Amino acid sequence: MSKKPTLPRDIKAVQAEILNLRNPVAGTLSEVRRTLKDGTPKTYHILQRTVNGKHTSQYVPPGQLEAVKAGIKERKKLDTLVEQWLATGTHATLATPATETQHHADPDAEAKKKRTLPLRKSALLKKLKKPINSFSFFPAKPQTPGCTGTS
Repeated sequence: MSKKPTLPRDIKAVQAEILNLRNPVAGTLSEVRRTLKDGTPKTYHILQRTVNGKHTSQYVPPGQLEAVKAGIKERKKLDTLVEQWLATGTHATLATPATETQHHADPDAEAKKKRTLPLRKSALLKKLKKPINSFSFFPAKPQTPGCTGTS
């Protein structure tokens, strides 16, 4: 299933549609079916979403099920409207001619630079002219002349 590219719309129209959305709900709704000990089937719904980088699951009571489903549909509509908004802004930005003060970098400039490879461990040791051990990473304590360090 491929998405058809959408033509840029008027930003004000997209913003007006976003403002008309009632209550978008982020996440997905899962239906869980269980059989109770007495043999009767039980169906309940779970809303799964990410909050502050953590995955959370929340029980949805039967009375709120339709509102959550409608909110999830509105969230999908919000996502498409935001994509249209970004496409419109990108199209408008790229459609404006570049000013004389803008300097464009040479696209081959990165390829023209001489590539330097990092030193291998053996080459690094030769360069240092001393072996690296676990204690060489800590700076040595400076010795004060005339101080023995004992009290």
